[in-house]
Formats: sequence, structure tokens, C-alpha cells
Amino acid sequence: MVKSISTEIAKKRLATVWFVIGGILFLFMLSLTLTGRFGTKLHDVWSWFLPIVFPSLTLMIGVFAVDALSSGVKPAKIDRYIFVLTFIMSIVYLLTILVVLIVSSINPEPIDIMTASNFGLGPFQGVVSACIGIFFIQKDKGK
Repeated sequence: MVKSISTEIAKKRLATVWFVIGGILFLFMLSLTLTGRFGTKLHDVWSWFLPIVFPSLTLMIGVFAVDALSSGVKPAKIDRYIFVLTFIMSIVYLLTILVVLIVSSINPEPIDIMTASNFGLGPFQGVVSACIGIFFIQKDKGK
């Protein structure tokens, strides 16, 4: 028997991870910015950061808004394994970004580290985003 989880619960748990860890990442970036760590590379650094975190967050906000406006839709169920996999991958992805930020913050040229990290973060982001899409883009039909 396949164990399942409500997509509504899965969405809320995934969003919590993304908003909490994403918020921590944002505050860390902001603190590095305000202390002048990025110097004249400010635009480059934020251009690196924003596309690796905020598309997933805005997708989640948009889906929550649509869900709030919808009525009478019974939440669907999804395989618990897929949820756990997506949950763990999201945490690992966000913590990987934190590691890149920490390493960048102690490097003389932070943007070089950030740019180099894109070779790993780009494909990883694609896989994590595809998994997140299972929960946030599907239509709830109820079972």
C-alpha cells in the first residue's frame, strides 16, 4: 500500500522550508550588502542570488493565492515518498546556497565563487523546481 499525503499539507510544509531558509538567506545577503562586503559588485551578486531563490517563492505565493480564491475543491493526495524526497532536496539545495554565501563572504572575490557555483546549482535548481512543481502546479481533484 502506498502511503500518501494531502497536497495541501505538502504545499504548506514545503513553503515553510522555503520561506524560513530563504528568509535566512535573504537576511544574510542583506547583512553582507549593508556591511559593504560586495563593494562595487553589488548588482552582480544580487543578480546571482535573486533568480536562485525567488522564482520558487513567488510560485508558492501565487498558488496559495489561487487556492485561497478557489472554493469547493477537495485536496488531492500524493505519494509520501515524493513529498519526502522533494522536502529533503529543498533543504539540501537551500543549505548549498548558504554554503556558497559563507564561502563567498570570506573570499576576496565573492562573485567569482558565486559564478562558479552556478555549474552545480543550476542543474540542482532545475531538479528541485521540477519536484516542487508536482505539488504547486497540479490541479487538486480529490480522490
